[in-house]
Amino acid sequence: MPKGKIVIFDLEYTCWEGSMARGWTGENEYCEIVQLGAVKLDGSKGHLETASYDALIKPKLNPNLSDYFTDLTGIHQAELDQNGISFPDAIHAFSTFIGDDTAQVYSCGGDEKHVYWNCGLHALSCPIDMRLFRDIMPILQMALSQGTKPITSSQLPQMLGLGISSQAHNALADARCIAEAIRVLRKPEMTILND
Repeated sequence: MPKGKIVIFDLEYTCWEGSMARGWTGENEYCEIVQLGAVKLDGSKGHLETASYDALIKPKLNPNLSDYFTDLTGIHQAELDQNGISFPDAIHAFSTFIGDDTAQVYSCGGDEKHVYWNCGLHALSCPIDMRLFRDIMPILQMALSQGTKPITSSQLPQMLGLGISSQAHNALADARCIAEAIRVLRKPEMTILND
């Protein structure tokens, strides 16, 4: 884990009952990003959060959210219609948020693949250097003795004995759950994330 500045990000994307199990192969199912949340941490200050980014993004192919998505995330159509921005605007703002001083960009589960797919959908070259992206899930799985069992970001506080996140499936809250896990696992008595 770098000692400099890092970014943790999480996504919420369009979904329907069973779409994840189907790999979004159902008719008119596309994995479009609806929320991108991120925090910047300073490794020289105990991975203190120094900035955050949160954007609602209007889907292009499925502009109307499913009831399943709304029930899962708490994001309502009216909120998206009023506050949502386009994916190109959101990804460029996220790139600016990352900046030139970030050592690495982490997600739990390789969310960069969804960033790349959405860039392709909008005929954009990804403005973020792909070499920055890292999947922190294997490290967390090892630290928490989970083998290859997938970890949900919002479950991390509970798994670490810190309580239960009250905002599961909120991208910014989930990014903060990952950040808190990093802070806990970087404590001197833990060795898994220490150099």
